[in-house]
Amino acid sequence: MRALPVLAFAVAAVIASAPTSTAATHERSCGRFIVGQANSTAYPEMKLPARGTVVIAACSTLRRIARRLHDGTYRIPSSAQAPPFKWGRPFTVRDQGRTWSCQLQHQGGSGPTYALRCRRGAARLRWHAG
Repeated sequence: MRALPVLAFAVAAVIASAPTSTAATHERSCGRFIVGQANSTAYPEMKLPARGTVVIAACSTLRRIARRLHDGTYRIPSSAQAPPFKWGRPFTVRDQGRTWSCQLQHQGGSGPTYALRCRRGAARLRWHAG
């Protein structure tokens, strides 16, 4: 009859280790990717790296939006600018028929060091470049 307490302990351990947030179970790292060219005249061939995460979205969506915002295909309005380390006002990005609400944060320093976060319903995209 010793198997019953051991089984109950194993079930309790599995339940205790289960994540409490459903969003946390869907967050994935997209790893390092190249956003595009850095805007440096001293180093014209320099590539700008970025890292990001997604929740209920694809890494390909994050990379596509990040690159299009960086190269100017998708515009960041001047009203979305904010002082360093403050999130700017939300602005919208339409990507493949879907509308995302995004925010920009300059992270100081020289060159393009910034973070962006976008949301569409429960889906989330976050990345930082520089």
